[in-house]
Amino acid sequence: MKRLLCLALCFVSSNLQAQQRYIVDLSNGIRLGPGLVEFTNSVSTNLFQKTAQSEAGGGNILKLDDGWRRTYVNGTKDRRVLDQSLDTQIPFEPIRLPAYTEVNRNGNSLKSLRYVRIEDFKPTGRRNLTILNGNNASIDVLQQITELTPEYVRLELLQGAEDPLKWDSREALTSIPSDQLQAILEHHLDVTKPGEWERMHDFYLRANRFSEAIAVLTEGIRRFPSELGDRKNRIAMAHQLQANKQFEEIAIRSKAGQVKLANLLLRAMPPNLLETQISAKNQLDEVRRDLELVGQLTTSLQERVGKLSEADRQEIQAVMDELLKDEINIETAARLDDYRRLSANNSAPNENMVALAVGGWVLGSGSGIQNFAVAKSLVNVRKLVKEYLSEPSQPRREQILSQLRSEEGGQPQYVAKILATMKPPLPLPSVGEKDPPGFYRQQVKLTNGVSVEYTVQLPPEYDPNRKYPCLLALPGTRFQHQMNIPIDFWCGSLVDREGLDPQRFGGATRFGYIVISPNWMTEKQGFYQYTEGEKHSVLVCFRDALRRISVDTDRVFITGHFEGGTAAWDIAQSHPDLWAGAIMISPTAEKYIMHYHENVAASPDAPDQIPLATYIVYGELDSKLERYEGITTTADRYLKSVTYDCMLVEHIGQDAGLFPSEVPRIMQWMQQSTRVRIRTPRFIKSVSLRAGDRMFYWLEAPRLSNENSTNAFQFDAKRAGRFEASLLDPSQNAIRISKVPSQDRSARIWLTPEMVDFGREVTVHVRDKKLSKSVGGKTEVMLEDVRTRGDRMHFFWDYIDTAK
Repeated sequence: MKRLLCLALCFVSSNLQAQQRYIVDLSNGIRLGPGLVEFTNSVSTNLFQKTAQSEAGGGNILKLDDGWRRTYVNGTKDRRVLDQSLDTQIPFEPIRLPAYTEVNRNGNSLKSLRYVRIEDFKPTGRRNLTILNGNNASIDVLQQITELTPEYVRLELLQGAEDPLKWDSREALTSIPSDQLQAILEHHLDVTKPGEWERMHDFYLRANRFSEAIAVLTEGIRRFPSELGDRKNRIAMAHQLQANKQFEEIAIRSKAGQVKLANLLLRAMPPNLLETQISAKNQLDEVRRDLELVGQLTTSLQERVGKLSEADRQEIQAVMDELLKDEINIETAARLDDYRRLSANNSAPNENMVALAVGGWVLGSGSGIQNFAVAKSLVNVRKLVKEYLSEPSQPRREQILSQLRSEEGGQPQYVAKILATMKPPLPLPSVGEKDPPGFYRQQVKLTNGVSVEYTVQLPPEYDPNRKYPCLLALPGTRFQHQMNIPIDFWCGSLVDREGLDPQRFGGATRFGYIVISPNWMTEKQGFYQYTEGEKHSVLVCFRDALRRISVDTDRVFITGHFEGGTAAWDIAQSHPDLWAGAIMISPTAEKYIMHYHENVAASPDAPDQIPLATYIVYGELDSKLERYEGITTTADRYLKSVTYDCMLVEHIGQDAGLFPSEVPRIMQWMQQSTRVRIRTPRFIKSVSLRAGDRMFYWLEAPRLSNENSTNAFQFDAKRAGRFEASLLDPSQNAIRISKVPSQDRSARIWLTPEMVDFGREVTVHVRDKKLSKSVGGKTEVMLEDVRTRGDRMHFFWDYIDTAK
């Protein structure tokens, strides 16, 4: 990510202090703010770690404080402030509750805390809490909402305790249940005055809670018809804003492949808004035209297939069953673009046209297959490929390879397209009797014979012919996995609706993400231990899921909470070639995490090729920040350099937590078009300290040298080994291996057509040697790579061993 395009000055004054607030636009499309901005040289609050800044605005880490969280990004030295406002909206005056003057502001500040008990809010805006302070002493406190804004609430402690504490915390407005929020507003606003109903309406409107905004103004008009009767136009405006929000939701669902739901939402749009009616009708007409086109394609194809001989029909029957029954839809119809474009040509031979359709369905759009014999062979090749990928017996796999070599469609270029287009080779797990729609449990055996369970939540209208983005979500404890917390967090808790199956409405559900959650911890484990076994448990579950579920492997994000966040952080840096990004929520950081940071940095030779993006979230009062300095130390490394892509978020006055209020912005961050993994970087510069961390992208050490390996319990960072390699200029068709920490300094180089020209010899420069090798697509290499790693979108075609 290029760090920062601009800071847009927003001339907004705070009522408490005359400070200018800014909106920060990042080059990846994320907008931060408005909020107070400063530049710093560390995210740490440790004064010994955070050196003094000698110049105003010193440091190259940008911090934006929006009132309830502090967001840190790289600011870069060439930052600039535009002399104009990007936010013309008049700021909302916070609703201050009377208790604003009754709170402790002079007591001892909380340095860290843990929640023990939290009660609901009373209409006064108060709630009782039991917390543990930094000394693990249990304290009962009375917390009071002192300010309400459309984005967040401010909470402080009331006076009266023998040992007064000062604690100023913020929570997202969405964390307060609607009924409690409404009761608080009605208790503190003077509902005998019409102007307060308008203020309440404006509050909800600014919070994008349009139903509540409409309800309170409607009630206000009922109570004060003469004073507020002329405000009915504001209700109509709120209805239109609500409709616009619904249209945004429909677009999100449609883009995520949830076409049926999008159509239902379109048909349910309010009929009393003309603008909405017209827009909904236009969108429904477009869907109708698309469906008619699909119907015309299948009818035309059915007629042509009917003219084939019985023997020919039998050979392509598997594909025709998919095409003519229930697998073709608006999206998958794109595979038949060649057929649709040429189908009107009545003079074209019938077999050629059917071949176009079959080839397009099996290989993907633009395949251009018109030879019917090749098309028939492709159908059989796809069947053999699927059998190979699911076959446990090596002798049988050898037989399948022999059969593939005899097929016209068995050439590597065809096999590669089949792999990228085919459905998963293994079936979905069976559905549990009490499990909700799209939810599956699967057991997978590790090499030591131990079974590990993982769970999967598929998005609505899951189609195995479509590739879906994915979250690999690691729970912080076994209990969290059993309670399904990772899936509920990302997909939303199940909501029962009368006459319908339970549904989820969370961010991953809306945007069409598959969520996979492995139960990676052992029975009595409490902490992530940085072992090979833990990593192996996670990756085995992930790869098994890839064989059963249709995942867009260019858009997989690894994430976790608490100890799961620590595991995600370690695995992300150990295997940066697998992920588009990593999201760590309330993690710790030590050992390998602190020394693997280079693995997610761009090479100076290719600064735009940043391996993966990181998003780190924690609470300001998380006690782990003091115990594990690796969190802020590693974050500082990320944020100070433009070679990393990092966003760090600190929630004000909060303990370690799940932070569900951060999900909307994380989803926006993941949805950026640039948020994809880098498959084959031109330069590799990576660090390893663990025997299993021996492959980075296309470069593998057959066995890591003992002198470069250290275990998690006797960790020695001085043993680090380095991987350094580069793809030379394409005209040379060559690869340079500068460093590889293998036992005999040999390397295995995995190849794809993106990297080198298979039509020419490849030259490998390794140490003082120069090797020349003939390479090419090898079906056996491709299939075995996919069978073992599960990735059908990116696989290797051949390899070179420098020791041979």
